[in-house]
Amino acid sequence: MTLNKNNEPKISDAFPIVLILTGVIFNLMYFFFEIFYEILFIIAPLILFILFIPFSMLIVYGLFQLKKNPIFFKLSIASILITAFVHFYNPDWFRTPIIFKAKLVDDISAIDLTIYKSGKCVSNAHNAFGFSNEYWGECSIDGDKIIFLKDPYDINSFYPDTTFIIKNKMIIRFHDNGEPDTTFASFFSITKNTSWPHGLQAD
Repeated sequence: MTLNKNNEPKISDAFPIVLILTGVIFNLMYFFFEIFYEILFIIAPLILFILFIPFSMLIVYGLFQLKKNPIFFKLSIASILITAFVHFYNPDWFRTPIIFKAKLVDDISAIDLTIYKSGKCVSNAHNAFGFSNEYWGECSIDGDKIIFLKDPYDINSFYPDTTFIIKNKMIIRFHDNGEPDTTFASFFSITKNTSWPHGLQAD
């Protein structure tokens, strides 16, 4: 450890450790923010903001050390790049192409269904209070049918074993007379469907 004229440690000596620790905590909390939010509720964004202040100040400090201390400068650049990657990271980069997307919206929640070419599918359930849950399953698309081999929801799922694609809608239930139920919040609106050569159909 470098000592000054009074044989006391310099504050800047702690810069690398403090920057790395602050950056790791900030980025982990950002990446897993939904989990932290479920545990800490409104305290989670406050903690994230409090962490951001010293983290950004340390980065700015390091950027001004290009000539005086190039290592600090490089650490700041690395912190910026890592934070940018965490912020813009999309797990779909490492998955097979998306062939189908649909959305169901009601007054207080929404569910996004995404189906991948590999047969994997995921339901992202969101509610009005900011909570979000991800449920993975397996399914296959056979013409105008979507067959759920492994339910992409919880044990109380509203997905039937088979749903039907009718124009730009994914129908999950039918009326007693055989007509598809297209009442509010009773069907999924399809936003992407490359499983059919002609894609989406007009209503």
